[in-house]
Parts: sequence; C-alpha cells; structure tokens
Amino acid sequence: MRYGIAFRLKMLDNRIRRAMDARTRIHESGLTPQQTLVIRYLSEHDDRDVFQRDFETEFRITRATISNTLSLMEKRGLIRRESVEQDARLKKLTLTEQGRAVHARAVAAINEINDCLEGALTPEEKEALLRSLDKMENALNQRTEDGV
Repeated sequence: MRYGIAFRLKMLDNRIRRAMDARTRIHESGLTPQQTLVIRYLSEHDDRDVFQRDFETEFRITRATISNTLSLMEKRGLIRRESVEQDARLKKLTLTEQGRAVHARAVAAINEINDCLEGALTPEEKEALLRSLDKMENALNQRTEDGV
C-alpha cells in the first residue's frame, strides 16, 4: 500500500522526533526535541531580543504549546524571562548558564540526525526536496489564509 504525502511526512516527523529524543537523552541533557529547538534558536539569536511570539512564528506552533514548553524550561533553569524596559508585560527570553551548557550536546544530536538525512540524498535531490517542501508549505499557508 502506498500512503499519501501528508501521512509519509508525519511518519518521518515521528521518526525524527524519536531519534532526536533518544540522542538528546543519551547525551544526558534530558531535553525534549521541542526544548532542544528552543535552546538552539536562543543560542543562534543571542544578538537580539527574542520573545515567545518569535517561537510561535518560527516553529508554527500555538501560543499554548510554546508557553508550556518555556515554562517547563524556566523551572528547570534553562532559560530566563526578563522584563523589557519599554513594556514590563513583555518578557524577552535568554539562556541561562545551564542552558548554554546543554546547548552543545543538544546541537550535536540535531546535527547527527540532519547529517544522516542529508547523507541519504544527492545535492540535487536535497535541493529538489527543499523546493518541494517549500511549495507544499506555501500551499498549506494559502489554504489556511483562505479559511480552508
């Protein structure tokens, strides 16, 4: 039986999540895949203020989902929420020293999985896949904007 694109992408996403979870736990960070992405994003954007809405947009997730993730990370001492001078209600997010310490281990796991996936493709196949993924994402975005 041949499954459709959405089903196959979901199954691949599940497999990637399991692989990331196994590797981040093997590296003793204890991070979920979502937390790993948050730490990586904060580390890569440490030259500017980052807010919760940045994660909502970047990872295309709901406010409730990222709020829960950030709250757990704050309790674990991985991130800090700091008030912004111009609006005390607005909280910028920064990595703590503990968050920085687990960053290198978590990034190694992400890179390992990414290298595995990319290694299965020729450069041409990789470019074609990325173009195709962009097209599919744009099609879904268009349908969502149209209320479908």
